[in-house]
Order: sequence, then C-alpha cells, then structure tokens
Amino acid sequence: MQNTVNPPAAAFTSPAAGTTVTGTVAVGLKATGGTAPYTYRLTIDGTQVFSTTVSATTASFSWNTTSYVNGGHALGLTVTDSRGNATSATRIVNTQNGGPQPLSASFTAPAAGATVGGTAVNIAMAAAGGTGPYTYRLTVDGTQIFTTTTGTTAAFSWSSTTVANGPHTLGLTVTDSASGSATATRSITVQNGSAVTAAFTSPAAGATVSGTVTVGMSAGGGTPGYTYRLTVDGTQIFTTTITATSTSTSWNTSAVANGSHTLGLTVTDSAGASATASRTVTVNNQTTGTLQVYLTQPASGSTVSGTNWAVIWLSGSSGTSNVYTLSVGAQVVGTQTTSSTGPVSIPWDTTTVANGTQALTASARDATGNTGSTTNSVIVANGAVPLSASFTSPAAGATVSGTSVTIGMAASGGSPAYTYRLTIDGTQVFTTTTSATTASFTWNTTGAANGAHTLGLTVTDTASTTATATRSVTVQNGGTAPTAGFTSPTPNQTVAGTAFAVNMTASGGVAPYTYRLTIDGTQVFTTTTSAGSAAYSWNTTTYANGVHTLALTVTDSTGAAGSASRSVTVSNAGGGTFGVFITAPSAGQTVKGTQWVTIWNDSTAPGARQYTMAVGTTTVWSESVSGNPVALPWVTTNTPNGVRTLTVTVRDSANATGTASVTVTVQNP
Repeated sequence: MQNTVNPPAAAFTSPAAGTTVTGTVAVGLKATGGTAPYTYRLTIDGTQVFSTTVSATTASFSWNTTSYVNGGHALGLTVTDSRGNATSATRIVNTQNGGPQPLSASFTAPAAGATVGGTAVNIAMAAAGGTGPYTYRLTVDGTQIFTTTTGTTAAFSWSSTTVANGPHTLGLTVTDSASGSATATRSITVQNGSAVTAAFTSPAAGATVSGTVTVGMSAGGGTPGYTYRLTVDGTQIFTTTITATSTSTSWNTSAVANGSHTLGLTVTDSAGASATASRTVTVNNQTTGTLQVYLTQPASGSTVSGTNWAVIWLSGSSGTSNVYTLSVGAQVVGTQTTSSTGPVSIPWDTTTVANGTQALTASARDATGNTGSTTNSVIVANGAVPLSASFTSPAAGATVSGTSVTIGMAASGGSPAYTYRLTIDGTQVFTTTTSATTASFTWNTTGAANGAHTLGLTVTDTASTTATATRSVTVQNGGTAPTAGFTSPTPNQTVAGTAFAVNMTASGGVAPYTYRLTIDGTQVFTTTTSAGSAAYSWNTTTYANGVHTLALTVTDSTGAAGSASRSVTVSNAGGGTFGVFITAPSAGQTVKGTQWVTIWNDSTAPGARQYTMAVGTTTVWSESVSGNPVALPWVTTNTPNGVRTLTVTVRDSANATGTASVTVTVQNP
C-alpha cells in the first residue's frame, strides 16, 4: 500500500529554464518533503542518463552537452521517496556548441526526375559536415549496389539494364567516423531499348481543315501500352490508353475560330516514359445558309451537367415553321419545330455525351429551306467528384530541419491515376504518377537557406484536370537560435480566474521576434515585436480543472527558433459534467461554405454558456452565448477538404463542462 501523506516535491536548481548551455554543465536536482532517502532519476529527451539514491535533498549530474545536437532539449526529473511516493518536474534548455556542422548527404548526378539508360550511368554523391572520412552506401529501390569509404565525394558507374524500365529510387546513406549518419533519395526513370515515339498521321502538317476531321496519332518504341493525350491549343480534347500503336479521334473544327491552331500529342508508355509531337493546321469554316442563329445559353466555356436547357434565337427566317436542331458532334441531342424565332428553349441530357469539352451546335431551317447554325464550346461534367490536392505533412507553418523531412501529399476525386508535381519556391523537385491517393518525398533542407519557403503541389488526373495546394514552412538549420522563456506562471503553479497573466521572454537571435503561445497544443496567441517580452491574458475558466501545458515558440527575423514549455494546474471552483448534442450537421454529411452548427445541452445552470468549436486542434469558434439550442457558423473554407472531426465543448456558469463531436466531409471547390 502506498502512503501518499506528505509526498516529496521535485525541482531543478540548475540550469535555469530556457537558458542556453554549452560544454559540460551541472544539472542540479532537489527534493523537498516526503521521507528520505530519495531516488533521483534524470532523463534527457526521454532517455534516462542518471539515477542515484541518497538521503540528501539535493543531487547533481555532470552533463556533456556536446554529445547532443544544438537546439532545445527536455530535462525530466522523477523523485521517489522511501515510501514509494513520486513526483516529477521538467525543464527545457537549449544547447549551442561549436565543432562540426551536422552531417548531410546528397546526390549531385543524375538530376532529380532524369531519364537514364545504358550500362554506364554516372551516380555522383556528396557528403558535408560531420567528421570525415565518410562511408557511402548506395541503393536502388532498397537494394545496396555500392559502398566505399572516402572523402566528401564519391561516384559509381551503374548499369541501368539490370532493372526494368520505369521509375526507380536511388537511396544514399552516409556514415561519418563519429558514427553519425545522413540520408538522401533521388527519383529517376530508366529507359533502355528503343525510346517511345509520338507522331501524327493526319491531317498533314500545314493543312487547311474544316468541319469534322479525323486526327490520326501513332506511337512506337518504349513499353506498350500507350496513353495518348491530344490537345488543341493546349486544351485536352481526347485521351485513351490502349496497346495499339495507333489511334484516332474526330475533331469538330467549328468549335474553334478560323485561323492557325496547334495540335499537341503526348504519348506515355506503361513504364512512364513519354514523347511528344505537334502539328500546325489552319481552320477555315465557311458560314453556310442565310439565317442568323444565336445560342445564348449555355454560354461558351460554361460547365453543364444533368439536364441543361439550351436557349436559341433566330433572325432572317421566312414562313411560320422553323425546325431547330441541337447536336453535339454528330449526335442529335434535341429538336423542336415552332413558329417562334426566340427565345426557343430545348432541353438536352448531358449524361448522353462524354465528360469534357464538347461542341454544342444549334442549327435552324425555316419553311422555305433557308438554314443557319452556331456553335458554343461547353464543358460537360457529370458524376465526378472534383479533383483536390493537399499536403499531409509537414504541418502548415512548421519549422523543419535536417536531411530527411517527409513531405506528404494527397489527392482525391477526379479520375485516377494521379501525377504529383512538387515544387519548392517554384522549382520542381519531384514528380511521380501513381494510382495511389498519397505520395511522399524526402527533402534535404540543408540545401535551402534558413527562413520561409513555399511548398507547391500540382495534381493532374487522367482527364488532365488539375488541382493545386501550397504550404509555407520555415527551414532552420544551424545558426544561433533565440532563447524563449516564461516569467509567469512558475513551473507547476496552480492558476485560476478569467485573466491570468502569461508573461513570455525572448533573447538572443535577431529581433524582431514572433511569439507563438499554445495551450495543450492549440495556439491561443501570437504577436511580432522587437521587444524582449510579451504577455497574454488567459481565461483559465474555459479549461477543465487539472494539468495543462503552456508551450512557447519564439522565431527571430532570420527564421531561427527557440522554444520553452511549462506545466500548470488549473483549479477553478465548480465543475461537473452535462450532456452536449450536435444535431446539425449530421455524421457523415458533406459540408461546404458556411455551415451552421446546431448544438443542444442539458445544463441547468443559469446564464450564458461558453461554446468552443474546434476542427482537430484548430479552434474555429469560441463565444459566450445564451439560449438552447444555439446555432453557430462554421466557415468551412478555412478548413482543408477531407474527412474532419468537429468537436464542441460547452462550459456553463457553474464551471461544469460537456463535449460532443461529429465527423463530416469538407468539400469546397
């Protein structure tokens, strides 16, 4: 049986919280209360480094900080007395030592995304930082093919004929003489044998065309089957994937203006190799008939779906019987005979034609045989979920460092497979085509300057639809980071009330500083100032009684960052729980735009209640509201598309709380 009477208290006496330390430093430990002797256990970043059992109320550990990377580290202390009672304390400090720079590994050849072939592909590797000499280990798709121990560069002549045509991943691990290691990867495409080719078989180069013409395309070499993609002036009008070395499609030239136009062809084989061809032709469609026909709906370039109503006007007709015909290519989709010259409305079922760009032609014939027509180009979109692109890691605004930062990407909707293209500050660093809804890339951030950088993602599906996403991150490698700290509350302090002062400090680095304060992982405050201190007024009554963690990140003008954390105990009078119920939106519902969230609760306390809505760890609403039920607006466009969990927490005037959540799908254009 454990006796918890008069448990000991654990504390650090040195180094000070948030301080920057170098070399070998004394870590002072202290116990008060409880029953001696005491067992002191010290951890650094979660790993135990020291333990002793003594009757003294203090103990000390000599810490060699040079064996740790520069930056923030968490010291953890647990004190256990002779009765088995235990308490703990934590302290965040920063290490800053000179000496070798962090070890890094990189490829210098071939280029990222390059297509290679033959028996002598030069793979060039480099190492920097750490302590030489370096051992290089090279893999292809995870299988080691080369190792050597040498200086800052190494090279290997690779026979690419030992692997199949298609995408492959080169992997590099560099280990220095101090047993430090770093890694790098590079994606390439192998193409051996005859390269894939693309060509047009018709119409002839420079030909003048009119009406509906056949565009013939051919492919050769590479690895069958082939995906053919045909564009007119950069806009895709046709795609197919077949094993045949030729294909064709009918092009309604009346969908474009008279004049010069460029046909573009891209052929991609089953190994991912591609080739292109282009052909310039001149469109010359003569206007036939004497009637003037106007198609005012749908407008040219508009997107249509389901049943669409076409609105037609006619000028110059004779007689009282006009025949109107609506067609897409050679397919008649609607007809009507009437004496009216407009507006004439004809419904047509867009699901009877393929999704994509289509030429909608309205023609008319009057009672005396005079004719006329006009064409609008429309985009048919039925049944498809819009394509979307997103990043899954790193988090937006994250500070990253090192040689192996995973950039996670995701795609949904559209028509798989997906081509992912990743850029950093506008320069493409990675591309892959896969049927998977996720892809990833390992980024060596040591090749980028410290500071803010923008990740850009473009996802293209097989229908050539594209979606984009961006994410801003901060790179921080090496350098002297600022020191972050708290002056209040004190460690493990008990706090209460609606306006508790959280005081923060920054020093070192290069001002101005951006202070970011989180409570239990949720950001509650940020400011940018040249001052070495900042303050936040914390309403502790919006948090449950118990232990909470304050975390501070200070970023200076160079992008260098320091951090500190502090645990406190919230203790406000009152308490208890009550039921909370979300009746809208319903579980599994798809939401977009501004969604009103309807919330009921069964609290009997008088007065207004504090409602806090969060999606994941992001608070989207916090307000004091009276009434039951209440409806609060959620602007879903501020939340990334995808499956999301909405959590509502309610606190009443007696400080009792209740929580409910619902999982929905966010889908915004």
